[in-house]
Amino acid sequence: MKREELFIVTKVWNTFHAHDHAIASIKRSLDFWGLNYFDLVYIHFPVALEYVDPKTRYPPGWTYDGKHEVRFGKSSLQETYQALEAAVEQGITKHIGISNYTGALIYDVLSYAKVHPSVLQIEHHPYLVQPNLYYPLELTLIQSSTC
Repeated sequence: MKREELFIVTKVWNTFHAHDHAIASIKRSLDFWGLNYFDLVYIHFPVALEYVDPKTRYPPGWTYDGKHEVRFGKSSLQETYQALEAAVEQGITKHIGISNYTGALIYDVLSYAKVHPSVLQIEHHPYLVQPNLYYPLELTLIQSSTC
């Protein structure tokens, strides 16, 4: 099978939201996979956590200390998204995705995105329906398609 026949995806974890950490995270994943590029890179979750060096613990998980302490990071979603746009410019990913974004966060990303997200990944099942996501998303899609 040729590489071009596969669609390979990865995500940038919450502790890697700072611009340089996001790029390094994508490059680390490329090295793990033995690839030159990903077809799609997601922002895994729209909450920045404090950076945990991969030499300390990889994957870092939700906690800073590896046990109980959660520390929020200072990187904005815009900084993280712009890092993924830089990854597109560098050719290390072809597409950007967002994951677990609400309707309001979708509006936010569309206000500054130079490269629009190709995919919105959400958790959706009978126990987590997320009805508040649909209305803003429908409006966004309708407005985008009529422009």
